[in-house]
Amino acid sequence: MTSLPELLGIEFGTVEHGFAEGRLELRQELMAPNDYLHAATVVALADTLCGFGCLASLPEGEVVLASGALDGGTLPRDTTAWLV
Repeated sequence: MTSLPELLGIEFGTVEHGFAEGRLELRQELMAPNDYLHAATVVALADTLCGFGCLASLPEGEVVLASGALDGGTLPRDTTAWLV
């Protein structure tokens, strides 16, 4: 079974206590019909990295439920860029 981060192509960088970084290559499949980056792409990347950061910050054996508010604004139409 493929996970959402794998489907989107999220590449993880540093994931440690209090910090998580990753990136995602922008490609046409991740764009909205108006050729702007789809907001769901931004939310999925942010939510995934927040989740991994939370997990890396927990004491061993603990579980967490995390939530947050996001505002992606308007991102450029450049499909050759990376969202970091």
